[in-house]
Amino acid sequence: MLFRFNINLADSDKGVYVTLELRVDRHQSETDEYMLARVLAYSIEYQPYLKMGPGLSLGEEPSVTLMSDDGRSLLWVDIGLPTPERLQRSIRISERVIIYAHRGTTTVDALSEQFAGKNVEFVVLDPTFLSELAANIKRQNTWDITIAGGTIYVVGEGFAFDDAPVRSTLNPTY
Repeated sequence: MLFRFNINLADSDKGVYVTLELRVDRHQSETDEYMLARVLAYSIEYQPYLKMGPGLSLGEEPSVTLMSDDGRSLLWVDIGLPTPERLQRSIRISERVIIYAHRGTTTVDALSEQFAGKNVEFVVLDPTFLSELAANIKRQNTWDITIAGGTIYVVGEGFAFDDAPVRSTLNPTY
């Protein structure tokens, strides 16, 4: 099912102010919360040339990616709990890896010990925040997303929700 998101992004933490037009194809086995975690990860990590991946339909691809002009992976963003093999592969391929947990801290707890010392960053989104957003999505969405002081504010037609995603870096080298 295809969803459209017209997002007015105001990220005062990074000095980014853009309008994003996303067409997101939700795979039939993908939950609304998972799809929204992809949209939010894209918005939070936004920079020019960032690309939204295909979601669950092509399991080998990241959810969000940034490639250099010479084809190197600069950023690999996954949603949920990747297998240790997938995470190891993304660490090997990309300069920076971020895992967005959309079901609470289980992802961080499960992987942080095994990958201590690697350049992996975890961002934990509040599952209640994602559920509230999911209850309000439509096929065509116009949202204002503001990021300030690490808190993300999402305002749409008839709703306003916020979350302060928890970030943790196993090896902060960037």
